[in-house]
Amino acid sequence: IEHSPNVVFFIDEKGIIEYVNLKFLQLSGYTHEEILGINVTKAGNPVMAEPEIWNDIVKKKRWSGELYNVSKSGKLYYLRGFVSTIKNESNDITHYIVTAEDITDQKRDRMAVDQAKAAIEKSSLDQSAIEIDWREWKEKIMSRNVSRTDKSLFKNIYISFTQGAGFGALLSLLEIVASS
Repeated sequence: IEHSPNVVFFIDEKGIIEYVNLKFLQLSGYTHEEILGINVTKAGNPVMAEPEIWNDIVKKKRWSGELYNVSKSGKLYYLRGFVSTIKNESNDITHYIVTAEDITDQKRDRMAVDQAKAAIEKSSLDQSAIEIDWREWKEKIMSRNVSRTDKSLFKNIYISFTQGAGFGALLSLLEIVASS
């Protein structure tokens, strides 16, 4: 148990930590002396960030789910944990054993993917809004009454392109459109 690749700790029936393995100490950054004797039912403990989970464990006699906490150095870490009971000959619960897998990297990867998806969705919504604005403008232009000035402008552009002014006129037109 001491050299297990998973976190293992024993909690007595009152919520006092009696044992933690090396993996937990490496992940949390705490020493045996700092962890042993801590009551997980108290808020702010370095073992179980959400003491409310303890109530679920006691009520259901077993538990599984994700835990998180902050290491001594301030880094957030995540565990996928499982809690089982240890009973004596009288069938009374004497201890709870917690085994947990470090899922910090997977959790961070999942969060990064979720953030990327959200950014892509926002980008596609922004693009849709731009396309809708363009369509609305185009429909507005197509449906309006064309004034005499607009007719002469389009006629002059047509003449310029058909009589060889071509590329220079196109650049001038693009500058006019961009500035307006």
